[in-house]
This record gives sequence, C-alpha cells and structure tokens, in this order.
Amino acid sequence: MTNIGKQGNWIFYGWIVVLIAFLTMALNYSIRYSYPIFFVALEEKFGWSRTATYFAYTLQLQIYGFLGVIAGAIYDKVGPRVLFPIGAVIVFAAMIFCSQLDSLWQLYLFAGVMVPLGTICIGIVPHTALINTWFAKKRGLASGLATAGLGVGMGLSGLLGQSLISAFGFRWAYAIFGMMVLGGVVPLALLFQRRRPEDLGLLPDGDRSGSEVRVISQRKRKKERPQVDAIVDKEWASREWPLREIVRTGRFWVFFAMKFFLVFGVYAVLIHQVHYAVGLGFSKMAAAAAFGITGLVGALGKIVMGHLSDRIGREVIHTLIMVLASLGIVVLMNIEDPSQAWMLYTYAALYGVGYGAIAAILPPMLADVYGVKALGASYGLSVLGSGLGGSLGPLFAAYLYDTTGSYQTAFTVAIAFLAFTVVLVWIFAPRKVRLVHGRALARARKVAPAAVVASQEAL
Repeated sequence: MTNIGKQGNWIFYGWIVVLIAFLTMALNYSIRYSYPIFFVALEEKFGWSRTATYFAYTLQLQIYGFLGVIAGAIYDKVGPRVLFPIGAVIVFAAMIFCSQLDSLWQLYLFAGVMVPLGTICIGIVPHTALINTWFAKKRGLASGLATAGLGVGMGLSGLLGQSLISAFGFRWAYAIFGMMVLGGVVPLALLFQRRRPEDLGLLPDGDRSGSEVRVISQRKRKKERPQVDAIVDKEWASREWPLREIVRTGRFWVFFAMKFFLVFGVYAVLIHQVHYAVGLGFSKMAAAAAFGITGLVGALGKIVMGHLSDRIGREVIHTLIMVLASLGIVVLMNIEDPSQAWMLYTYAALYGVGYGAIAAILPPMLADVYGVKALGASYGLSVLGSGLGGSLGPLFAAYLYDTTGSYQTAFTVAIAFLAFTVVLVWIFAPRKVRLVHGRALARARKVAPAAVVASQEAL
C-alpha cells in the first residue's frame, strides 16, 4: 500500500495519512462529544444535579489537558503505529466500564479519568504533529480535512448516540461506542499510518527532490522557477525551537491563553446545548439532531476555513470564525419555544462553522511560528490551556444554571471570551514569522512575472 505514495504515482501518500487521521478522529471524538447526549440519560436515570453530572466532563478535560504534553512527547518518540492502538484499547476498556456504572464516583473514575487516558493518545495532539510533518504549503487544508473527523464524530455522537440510547439504553450505547473505536482505530493505525514522509522516501507536500527538479527542467527545457519565500522573520524561523526554548517565549503563552479563553467560551455553550434545547421544549431527538448538525457542518467548516487560512492567513480566518460562532450564540439565546426550530438549526449551522474551524487552524498556526521539531510536545502543552478552559466553561455554565435557572449569563460570558481571542491571535501574529502560501505567492507576484508565479502556484 505504501507504494501508492512514491513519486510519479497517482497520489501523494500524505493524503492517505490525512484520510486515516480523519477516520481515527471521527471515532475518537464520537466518544469525546457523546457526553451531552449521555448526560441527559444519566440525569434522568439517577437524578443527579447538573453540576454533579457535568463535573465528570470537567474532570475529563482537566486530565486531558495535563496529559497533552506527555502524549505529545511520547508521540514524538514512538509515532502513531504504537501510540494509537494503545489509546484505542484504553478507550474501549473505559467505555465497557462506563456501561456498568451506577454511581457518581464510577462516572468520575471511568468517564472522567480513564476515558481521557485513551482519547489523548488518538486525539488532536498527536495528529497535529503527524499532519504538519507531512505538509508545509498545504497545512491548513490538510489539517482541515483531518480534523473534519471531529465534526463527523460529533455528528455520530449526536445522531447515532441518541438513537442507540433510545433503542438499547445508555449501557449498550456506551459499549457499542467502545467497540467502534477498538475495531476501527487499531487496524487503521497498524496497516496504513506512517509517521513522516521521509520514511517512504518522500518530501512534505509531495514535493520533488532537487535532483528530480533538475532532471525535469532539463527534459522540458523550462526556465528555472523562482522559489516562493514564505519566511518573514528569518532569524526566528532559522531556529530549531525545542520545547524548552518555546516555553521561554512570551508568544507561546499568548497562544496558551488564547486556547484557554477560546475553549472556555466554546464549551460553555456546546456542552450544554442539548440540555438547553430540551429545556426549551424540544424533543431529545431534535436536540441531539441539532448537536449532530453542529458537528457535521463543523466538518465542512474545517475543510473550507482550513483551506482559506492557507490562502489569506490564520489571523483573518480566526477573526471570521469567532464572528460566526458569536452570531450563532446570539441566535440560540433568543429562541423562545419549539416553534422556532429554524433558529435552533440556524444556530447549529453558524456555530458549527465557527467552532468547527478552530481545530483546523490552531495547529498550523503554532507550526507556522515554531516549526515542527517539537510540535507534538508544544501543542500538547497548549492543550493544558484548552483543557482548563474546557473543564471550567461547562462547570461555570452548569453552576449558573443550578443557581439562577438560566444559561443567559453564561452564554454572554462565552461571547466575550471568544471576542478576546481575536485580540490574542493578532498579538500571536504567525504572519510576522512565516506567511501562509497564498500570501507568499502574492508577495512573489510583486517581484516576479505573473506567468512564472502561476507555474509555481500549480505545484
């Protein structure tokens, strides 16, 4: 199968890596995003308070966040064919245990502690290092295609999860999700996944080696193409940036803070949207369908916005998606009853695109600034920020609901936090280190004939 990626064949193997990453993350994040669906069933079954129930998700994200840097460092050492199967086995075991729970402490232990031990191994952290090693010029697009699996996983958790719970109960639903992860991730990782293009004699993006370019040039008698230079800060970009140096820069902690406020705001809304819709009078299936639509639209948003970020810049796209997500929250806050179902699905579409594109542009953003040498560990460390934000956001919203009977204040705070991340992304400023490919081409057009640059763009 690996011969498919050899130079001269019909497809660069990096796109196979992206496909397997998409499928792996779809299965993994069907677990991650199943919490809102299962929590409605658990609350009805056991009568637990919303704050007590959602503390399991808070605990899960805190554990996930603290494990991020460890998982990234382990990935940098062993690669996907070792780490991914281990993670899948842990997730399977955790879900089997969840299927037998009957008390809060078991929910906290199995769903809050054990599940993230597995999901971190097959989640965004190791895939960030994997995808950004295979691609440079097309990082945004490749990341968008791979992380579209998050949206599909969210759709699975919403539509399939509620259907399974309705048909078989939450216990069988937990077990089935676990079997899906084990049966899908392990063979995909062992048979098809590869760590870096050099392992197959390839270069990132499927580029040709210098010798191949010279042979083609002699054969076709073409003029030598000028190299499109994306580097803005040559001194910064020339450094290798191990983790110990990355954490000494203020720029990294701006990125860390951005992830904290971003995920706090996003999850304060996302994790409660099913409960919120049911509270407005929507059926459980309608609420779960909206949740699934949020994920599926988000999958498309990842691809489109990831590709656009390669063309017009990470900061511009981040600003755009925060506007879309905030508009979605405003729509959600103004729904009054189930007769306004169109507003629920409008929210799902807006929030899906806005929230969904986040996972596509953040990893390339960090790679643009610090390169890929320690990307697994550095992005893993940044997940501590998103883990803290993601754990506190839903708990904050649950507490306000339990004390005031309303989500309005929590959702307003979420909008404010999303707006603040727009300020932070322009301070982080990846464009000041390395231009995205589209911007680099635009700069090249100012100094090279249009026809020559067009030939470079076709690469």
